[in-house]
Amino acid sequence: QVDHLQYDDISVSQLQWRVSPLGLLRGVPLAIEFASPAKVSALVGVGANNSLWLRDLEAHGDIAKLMGIAQLPSMGFDGGVKLQLPSANVSAAGCSAIEGSVTLASLLGDIEGISDIAPVSAELSCSNGFLLAVVDENNPSRVRGQVQIMTSGRASGNLTLSPDRGSALFKSLTLFLGEPRNNADFVLRF
Repeated sequence: QVDHLQYDDISVSQLQWRVSPLGLLRGVPLAIEFASPAKVSALVGVGANNSLWLRDLEAHGDIAKLMGIAQLPSMGFDGGVKLQLPSANVSAAGCSAIEGSVTLASLLGDIEGISDIAPVSAELSCSNGFLLAVVDENNPSRVRGQVQIMTSGRASGNLTLSPDRGSALFKSLTLFLGEPRNNADFVLRF
């Protein structure tokens, strides 16, 4: 157990680890947990070509704090995010196998109606070494689409939002993006 660990700009607190006999049989012999910058628990192992195997990973964190660690601007947004990965294999070359989901549990910001977007979930997979998140449109504002995250951290994709016409979010999106396509869909491409 270590109370505090600093690596570059990343600070981890309340780090605990133990050898997991069951995990040893599954190729992930080390069980780790830490409380900050996000609350994380996982089974971890090292595979061929220095790839990292993760099993039963669960993480809960604050968006603004995680964006800061990734050296991305939070642009005034905050909220909660949850990651569940029953299985993942990643290396410096990218991801080779991921099974799991990420959920935007809550979203806060200065834009009126922004909190109506959450909760939103996406299924995670690997595509040509990149992480692919496909958004499940079964959410309050019918957010749907996909985002591809490259090994460099750059993201590309498209998302469509279809909030109720007349809602605070619809009005805010109209102010920022103009009139929606077919009077219903706001499309974001990046």
